[in-house]
Amino acid sequence: MIGLLRRQLWSVPGPSGRKDVNHLLLRPFVNYNMADGWYLVSAPRSVPVGRGVGKIFRVGNQPINLSLQAFGYPVRPSFGPKWAVRFQVQFLFPR
Repeated sequence: MIGLLRRQLWSVPGPSGRKDVNHLLLRPFVNYNMADGWYLVSAPRSVPVGRGVGKIFRVGNQPINLSLQAFGYPVRPSFGPKWAVRFQVQFLFPR
Protein backbone atom coordinates (compact mmCIF):
# COMPACT_ATOMS: atom_id res chain seq x y z
CA MET A 1 0.00 0.00 0.00
CA ILE A 2 1.29 3.44 -0.89
CA GLY A 3 -0.30 6.57 0.49
CA LEU A 4 0.03 10.17 1.53
CA LEU A 5 -1.10 11.57 4.87
CA ARG A 6 -2.12 15.24 4.66
CA ARG A 7 -2.48 17.53 7.67
CA GLN A 8 -3.42 21.21 7.53
CA LEU A 9 -3.25 23.53 10.55
CA TRP A 10 -4.84 26.98 10.66
CA SER A 11 -4.99 29.43 13.53
CA VAL A 12 -8.25 30.63 15.02
CA PRO A 13 -9.04 34.25 15.96
CA GLY A 14 -7.17 35.34 19.07
CA PRO A 15 -4.93 38.12 20.34
CA SER A 16 -4.10 40.70 17.66
CA GLY A 17 -0.33 40.43 18.25
CA ARG A 18 -0.24 36.70 17.52
CA LYS A 19 0.97 35.52 14.11
CA ASP A 20 -1.43 33.61 11.85
CA VAL A 21 -0.76 29.91 11.38
CA ASN A 22 -1.12 28.13 8.04
CA HIS A 23 0.93 24.92 8.06
CA LEU A 24 0.67 22.01 5.61
CA LEU A 25 2.30 18.63 6.25
CA LEU A 26 2.45 15.91 3.58
CA ARG A 27 3.82 12.58 4.78
CA PRO A 28 4.22 9.66 2.35
CA PHE A 29 4.13 6.06 3.50
CA VAL A 30 4.70 2.62 2.00
CA ASN A 31 3.49 -0.57 3.64
CA TYR A 32 3.99 -4.16 2.46
CA ASN A 33 1.99 -6.86 4.30
CA MET A 34 3.40 -10.36 4.74
CA ALA A 35 2.17 -13.56 6.40
CA ASP A 36 1.38 -13.96 10.12
CA GLY A 37 0.81 -10.23 10.76
CA TRP A 38 4.35 -9.10 9.79
CA TYR A 39 4.84 -6.06 7.56
CA LEU A 40 7.56 -3.82 6.13
CA VAL A 41 7.03 -0.08 6.38
CA SER A 42 8.59 3.26 5.52
CA ALA A 43 6.92 6.43 6.81
CA PRO A 44 9.48 9.23 6.88
CA ARG A 45 8.68 12.40 8.83
CA SER A 46 10.95 14.80 6.88
CA VAL A 47 13.64 13.94 4.32
CA PRO A 48 15.08 10.77 5.83
CA VAL A 49 15.83 7.54 4.05
CA GLY A 50 15.02 4.37 5.90
CA ARG A 51 12.65 1.53 6.58
CA GLY A 52 11.31 -0.65 9.32
CA VAL A 53 9.51 -3.80 10.27
CA GLY A 54 6.43 -4.46 12.36
CA LYS A 55 4.02 -7.11 13.51
CA ILE A 56 0.37 -7.17 14.53
CA PHE A 57 -0.36 -9.73 17.24
CA ARG A 58 -2.69 -10.35 20.17
CA VAL A 59 -2.14 -10.47 23.89
CA GLY A 60 -5.29 -12.20 25.07
CA ASN A 61 -8.06 -10.52 23.07
CA GLN A 62 -6.15 -7.22 22.64
CA PRO A 63 -4.64 -6.66 19.16
CA ILE A 64 -1.34 -4.75 19.28
CA ASN A 65 0.75 -3.20 16.50
CA LEU A 66 4.49 -3.16 17.26
CA SER A 67 7.01 -1.57 14.88
CA LEU A 68 10.64 -0.49 14.72
CA GLN A 69 11.97 1.90 12.05
CA ALA A 70 15.39 3.50 11.43
CA PHE A 71 16.13 6.53 9.26
CA GLY A 72 19.20 8.45 8.08
CA TYR A 73 18.89 12.18 7.28
CA PRO A 74 20.86 13.04 4.11
CA VAL A 75 19.31 16.55 4.13
CA ARG A 76 19.34 18.27 7.52
CA PRO A 77 20.22 21.56 9.20
CA SER A 78 23.66 21.77 10.81
CA PHE A 79 22.13 21.22 14.27
CA GLY A 80 19.90 18.32 13.11
CA PRO A 81 20.39 14.63 13.82
CA LYS A 82 22.20 12.31 11.40
CA TRP A 83 19.83 9.42 12.11
CA ALA A 84 16.73 8.48 14.11
CA VAL A 85 15.04 5.34 15.40
CA ARG A 86 11.30 5.06 15.96
CA PHE A 87 9.82 2.35 18.20
CA GLN A 88 6.04 2.30 18.26
CA VAL A 89 3.44 0.34 20.24
CA GLN A 90 -0.23 0.80 19.32
CA PHE A 91 -3.16 -0.79 21.06
CA LEU A 92 -5.83 -1.43 18.40
CA PHE A 93 -9.56 -1.23 19.05
CA PRO A 94 -11.30 -2.53 15.90
CA ARG A 95 -15.07 -2.41 15.68
